[in-house]
Amino acid sequence: MKMLAIVNRKGGVGKTTLAVNLAAILGEGIPTILVDADPQGSAAGWLPDLDDLPVIHAPDLASLQALLAKVDSAEKGLLVIDCPPLDAQVSAAVMQSADLVLIPVIPSPLDIRAVAPLLEAIAETKAPALVVLNHIKARTTSVRMARETLKEFGVPLAKTMVVSRVTHAEAAAQRVPVTVYAPSSPAANEMYELAHEVKRRLEVQS
Repeated sequence: MKMLAIVNRKGGVGKTTLAVNLAAILGEGIPTILVDADPQGSAAGWLPDLDDLPVIHAPDLASLQALLAKVDSAEKGLLVIDCPPLDAQVSAAVMQSADLVLIPVIPSPLDIRAVAPLLEAIAETKAPALVVLNHIKARTTSVRMARETLKEFGVPLAKTMVVSRVTHAEAAAQRVPVTVYAPSSPAANEMYELAHEVKRRLEVQS
């Protein structure tokens, strides 16, 4: 079983939106479990009713470690883990086992400064990782500058950039993935593109 961890120790960068939507898309062809490792339980509250996508709330390090200990590495499937902000222990535990660490970053100097220690640690350990620019307000010069700055850390950047769209908030309010709420929307298309990148890096088969 493969593991995708969505990590950023700063809050408000869109980890849960990516976790929910990527789990839903990847789960269309791969047996997938969404693990909500945040005590707030946002991902678990978002998707309470999808029969084909189990959601497990593991709100502390002990419950998460117990869950990971049960995972059969030979089993076919995927774990998508929505990691909490401000909890270095949980992030470290997940990153040690993850087949891919996805790091959402808002393209602003403050957010890049905040994520720099994480990116430096990943570059040093050569952990498999992918940075995705998220919550983009507009494709301005700041986005180009952010991409150039992030490249300096030596962690791969996703080709797909995720724009901040009201569609995501509306889908969350309806407690469904954006691909269910508005399947032909730009928001859904971006998520499908990002999921394709993630799937290729994880080398998982449908």
